[in-house]
Parts: sequence; structure tokens; C-alpha cells
Amino acid sequence: MLGLKFRRQQVIDGFIVDFFCAERGLVVEIDDGVHDDPQIAAYDRERTLILKTRDLKLVRIRNEEVSRETFEMALRALLLETPPLPKGEGEGGEV
Repeated sequence: MLGLKFRRQQVIDGFIVDFFCAERGLVVEIDDGVHDDPQIAAYDRERTLILKTRDLKLVRIRNEEVSRETFEMALRALLLETPPLPKGEGEGGEV
């Protein structure tokens, strides 16, 4: 999709992600209703933080919203994200 290669059910740091593009560090998770449970939602938030510490970009799409169009829109949004500035740059102080 969009010229990117994705692996399904990729293991990263002991977590299984739904779709992973190693070339661009993209993770796409497809969530169903079970992710509305407060305990699972808390687990998802923690998992997202851990994956982001690996400089991965992650997006979640609801199962009922999955289509080629929504998948592509989510990917485009991830690809357009500007990377964070290195620490100390852009903070308005002397460097």
C-alpha cells in the first residue's frame, strides 16, 4: 500500500503488532470493541508508549472503520508527521 511493504503480526519488544513497515517504522493497529475495556485501553496506552520509545509511529484504526481509504489516510498522516527536533533545538533558549 502506497508503495510500502508491511508485515502482518510482527513481534516488537514482545508485543505483536497488526501491521509493521520496518522501512519507515510504521505500526498500524486494528482495534475492535474489546479495546474499549478500561483495563485493555490502559494496556494499549502503555504499549503505545513503549513502541514510541523505539521511534515508531503508531496509528490505531477501529475495526468497523477499516477500509483501503481509511488505511491509506492513516498512513499518509503518519508519513507527514514531522520528526521531533533533537533535544535542545527549537526550545527558544540558547543552544
